[in-house]
Amino acid sequence: MRICMLMLFALFMVACSSAPKYQYTLEPTPLKAESTQYAIESVEVNLILGHGARDGDTRFNTEAKITEVFTQALSEELQARGALADGATADADLNIVVDFVREYNTGGKALNTPKVSHKVIASRGEQELAVFGLESYTLDYGIYDQMKIAGFQRGSEEELADVKRLAQLMADDIVQMGR
Repeated sequence: MRICMLMLFALFMVACSSAPKYQYTLEPTPLKAESTQYAIESVEVNLILGHGARDGDTRFNTEAKITEVFTQALSEELQARGALADGATADADLNIVVDFVREYNTGGKALNTPKVSHKVIASRGEQELAVFGLESYTLDYGIYDQMKIAGFQRGSEEELADVKRLAQLMADDIVQMGR
């Protein structure tokens, strides 16, 4: 009995922890999963320097660079899924805000896993259609990346790889938005 309860609890926790919760503000929603075309109207990436940051340190990426790489990667991911359109032909516009907390390893000379929060708003004109987001999460890493983190070997290149992975995961969620 105890094992069954433990398994049910674990299953509940996994099911509730990772899926975005779409909030549709217009019912029935005109958004259709895997077929709606989106235009990226705005992207705001807020780089927040977490614990261990050193004043004046320029060895890591700027907020502008992270925004540029994220926007480009998201555009490419949506294009690859057939969900990117220009403003004139799009079914909905996307406004995206990402809070990217850069975490440093001890000493501030190498990076740890970033903490990320994001919010995506899909709208048509002035009408908001849907909203989703996730608060304070980290990306999953394989053993090689975990060893680089433990060995204080993560830098700017790995951070940009994180940003591209974030864009890929967000594109997956955007494409699934709708009913």
